[in-house]
Amino acid sequence: MFAFYWKVPENGFEWRKASPTGEEKDWLHPRGDDGRSDGAPEYRTYAPLENSALFKTFADIKQTREGILAFATQYGALGLPLRADVPSMQAEAMEIWVHEILIMQHAIQLWEALKKTNVTFISRFIQWSEDPATKRQTAAYAGPMLGVVGISETSLSIPPEIRSLFVPGDVIYPGWFALHTLINDCLMVHEGSLRLLWQQERGKLIRTLQIVPRSLIAAIWIQFAKAVEGGRDHQQCEECKKWFEISGNRRGDAHFCSDPCRFRAYRMRQKEARRLHATGVPPKDIAKQVGSDTRTVKGWIAKGK
Repeated sequence: MFAFYWKVPENGFEWRKASPTGEEKDWLHPRGDDGRSDGAPEYRTYAPLENSALFKTFADIKQTREGILAFATQYGALGLPLRADVPSMQAEAMEIWVHEILIMQHAIQLWEALKKTNVTFISRFIQWSEDPATKRQTAAYAGPMLGVVGISETSLSIPPEIRSLFVPGDVIYPGWFALHTLINDCLMVHEGSLRLLWQQERGKLIRTLQIVPRSLIAAIWIQFAKAVEGGRDHQQCEECKKWFEISGNRRGDAHFCSDPCRFRAYRMRQKEARRLHATGVPPKDIAKQVGSDTRTVKGWIAKGK
């Protein structure tokens, strides 16, 4: 479904102060990009969507120079269009990064609330009122990203079968409609395109129709849209803190994103158990602290002697 590769400068990025429009701001530049041909940075290419929850990772970025720089160094620039008023700037403003992060954070929070039918949270953004002209109850989304969007049962953009589900006072279906509107607006801004491409399967080349995002931020929004479409769930690895999708043969109570992380955590639990034993903590209490049982803990201690 997706065919997307992105480039990341080998030397990473750096922040530079610039005032192309009169006001000095922080701009993210590829390190070594000084505008000369002999100073152009070298790039590595990777497939961002191999990370099944990149949109969650993006939403977790700390809105600081350090937080944004760490993400960009690993995943690359967002690929935002060059500013028409500053065409010479091959860089991205920090304020734009912060804006994009905040939009994704809000969209994910709304999505999680809708999946859990968290009426209290959703009611902060979905409000019902009576239309003075028609005397009919209408809903509106009043959120931080879209402003105020009317969600009327007479709206031409809502299919009749969906309109019939809107009950005055309910916030769930209007909430889903608002989320879809937010996602669609972002997909329009950060476009992807359909391409007929070759793909290798079992040693043969076959033609497939694929979505090709035009930028990293477009790929992130498309991935999020697919997650919403499929009702997918995600978990954060207890070892490396990386987000991963819970699907297929991966259990819903999975705590680790991969076998290496699971084994690393297991070895750390053994090490911690032996450390506690050396300080005189009884095996029963050690088991509670490391999330195991007394028999297993005694085995770890014995092996460590």
